[in-house]
Amino acid sequence: MKPKVLIYFAIGLITLHLAGHAAGHFQWDDVRNPEFGSVVKVMKSHQGQFMGATRTMADYYHGYSLILFVLFGISIGILWLCATAQQTLLVKRLLAILSAGYLILAVIEWIYFFPFASLVSLLTALLLLTASRKVSIS
Repeated sequence: MKPKVLIYFAIGLITLHLAGHAAGHFQWDDVRNPEFGSVVKVMKSHQGQFMGATRTMADYYHGYSLILFVLFGISIGILWLCATAQQTLLVKRLLAILSAGYLILAVIEWIYFFPFASLVSLLTALLLLTASRKVSIS
């Protein structure tokens, strides 16, 4: 399979991951479990100062989640450019870096979140690593 096709599959997986993240992001505080509900309530109600800003833990949680939207978008954009670029050495290096990043993301998701997210990141990492190895440098 050509590197370009592998990259497009990786883009598809990241887009799936982004959609799943969006579903979780926009309903994280709509909790059915009473224990989690009380935690969410506390996260939203108590503010503290950190580095000159007064925020709740929910604000930080929400902000980190928004950052992930941007990073997924950046990944998709860079990969789209890689799929169409002519600078093969640069593409090879970018794919290797992104592959390593998604592998680390898979480990973090496995430890702190849930297996499906981890699996999507792992598959993305493997696709990008394979694409990187298939890019021929002229």
